Amino acid sequence: MGDAYLLAENSYRYGLIPITIGRWLKHELGKRFQVPAYHFDFGADQNIYRPLEEKRHEQSICFIYQLDKPRRCSHIGLEALGIVKHRRPDVQIYLFGSSPQDKGHIWFEHQHLGLLSLEECNSLYNRCTIGLCLSSSNPSRIPFEMMAAGLPLVELWRDNNFYDLPPEAVSLSDQTPESLAEAMLLLLDNPEERERMSQAGIEYMAVRTLQNETDTVLEAFSKLKQGVFPQLEPDLPLYNKPPITADCRRDSVPDLAYSHIPRPAYSRFQSLPLPLRNLLRRCYRKVRRFLMEG
Repeated sequence: MGDAYLLAENSYRYGLIPITIGRWLKHELGKRFQVPAYHFDFGADQNIYRPLEEKRHEQSICFIYQLDKPRRCSHIGLEALGIVKHRRPDVQIYLFGSSPQDKGHIWFEHQHLGLLSLEECNSLYNRCTIGLCLSSSNPSRIPFEMMAAGLPLVELWRDNNFYDLPPEAVSLSDQTPESLAEAMLLLLDNPEERERMSQAGIEYMAVRTLQNETDTVLEAFSKLKQGVFPQLEPDLPLYNKPPITADCRRDSVPDLAYSHIPRPAYSRFQSLPLPLRNLLRRCYRKVRRFLMEG
């Protein structure tokens, strides 16, 4: 956090009327800065993102993988997918959204599809069993495009996702890789739940078109022109389910966490002096970081 962060915050103090994409940003402006705002819902191009006739014939997960965007939580996503691949070697893993030359070290079998056209994204969403998209700040548009294509979705159980994602079509998980893996494994083993979520996502997005976005923004401009300003009203979260969680303590489920890297059995070192145990832990973390970064 520096002056750029504070200057951005200052922009909300000048009495301007924001029009936000999604309800979470509107909620944040009201809660943190007491600024009322208009909003429009995330939409999807229904001419592109839609269910296709082809059937989902394979157990597969697609993950929007963009190392250059920290908000995409690429490292956490890879750790979660590594656990899934360890537990279910038959599951196909597809990465997309960035150049394969920049993918870094990935220790499990996968296919990196690179940069896809919009039509290719929709085809991928129709082919896969689960979509994984991690957003640690404002929600991405990609989950809404996945829902429009009928793809069940796993995302992070964080405040930024509570106000725009429906609980019927999305499974929000605690932010640990183990919990994200647990959410995906639960859906892989439950085809009835996946089908229910698929239909719920299609229905949720049916009225959330790009035209609806445009119409809502035009309506907001029209109200402002007439001197009708938004009111500061509390927004209620749309998502009302508890997070999917998994026990990620080191000695709880030894075959889950970071299975691609040999881990010390910490219980064997409990009799050692505390400074020595801490030294061993630091050495292990450095080795693990080196292996992950290739």
